[in-house]
Amino acid sequence: MRALAVIFFLSLALTGCASYAERQAQEPWHVVESTKGPTDFVGCIAPLLREHWAGMTVAPDGAATVIALPLPDLGAVLATVTVEPAAPGSRASLRSATQTGNYKRAAAHMDSCR
Repeated sequence: MRALAVIFFLSLALTGCASYAERQAQEPWHVVESTKGPTDFVGCIAPLLREHWAGMTVAPDGAATVIALPLPDLGAVLATVTVEPAAPGSRASLRSATQTGNYKRAAAHMDSCR
């Protein structure tokens, strides 16, 4: 029984592992339109996300800025927040392995930075 539980949790954990490109190819499950410009929105959301993902990175991707939320020590990207310019401010999109736990908090933080 114990071995079965271990296999279940390992398979659950591994299904969420993805590269940056794989995560970005997913449809976002939470989108926020903001009157703040991309730089101001990232400045608001990044410190809030860092509370849950100490290893997060912020990097440009074309005209967008992407915050990658990794799985520590494995290099898998569990979630991304993509912030793009959009009139009159910006559009932020959350893509993640699941819509629970810290990912729900990430969505709430995005709403608070609106």
